[in-house]
Amino acid sequence: MSNSDALWSSVDKLIKDRVALVADSHPYLRSITRKILLQLGVKETHEVDDGFETVEAICTFDPCAVILDWGIRGMDAREVVRVVRTSGIVPNPKIPIIAISGPIKRSKVVEAKDLGIDQLVLRPLSPMLLQQRFFPALMKSIRPPSLPDADGTSLLTPKNAAEVLQVDPSWLAKARKSGDGPPHVRVGRSVRYREADLTRWTKSRRWISTDEQKSSTRKSKQAHSR
Repeated sequence: MSNSDALWSSVDKLIKDRVALVADSHPYLRSITRKILLQLGVKETHEVDDGFETVEAICTFDPCAVILDWGIRGMDAREVVRVVRTSGIVPNPKIPIIAISGPIKRSKVVEAKDLGIDQLVLRPLSPMLLQQRFFPALMKSIRPPSLPDADGTSLLTPKNAAEVLQVDPSWLAKARKSGDGPPHVRVGRSVRYREADLTRWTKSRRWISTDEQKSSTRKSKQAHSR
């Protein structure tokens, strides 16, 4: 069995042995998410409608993943993630968290990454959209640790880096060639990305306006052409 097959086998076992937690304040939206998860092969779901219940359910059920509404009532999503990741009261602080949100700005992607959210999904939710976020988050949680570089930060493959940035790997390859993408390193003939570099690059891409972004892009291209 290849490493990829073994990984998918582990994911399949995970979603059949443990519940997936759906945390959303809207009953109708919870039902949509639950139906999609069942279509994706999840054996069972548990549903809660506020942030406090979310933390309690995580401690009680140890779910395979949490599908968290960004606007959940009670304890908000940001605080839920902080408690899960840093409080020490949750049995598995690395549990995959997929946040669901309405219209989104790049600053929210950065905020989600900084908080420790694994994937951010836009409404309206569809089976294909959730599948593209749900399974990578699960695979990341059971994948062996990435190779660290000399500074102790993890080195990611282009595919894994694309998952972190939520972009297509082909875009990352083009950006690598043009110089518009995040910094990368060479390990022999292989391309790798440092997690720390991805975080810094993403933060540097915050724009107040489209005009500011265009101006910065022009200056960058002029600098590369010299």
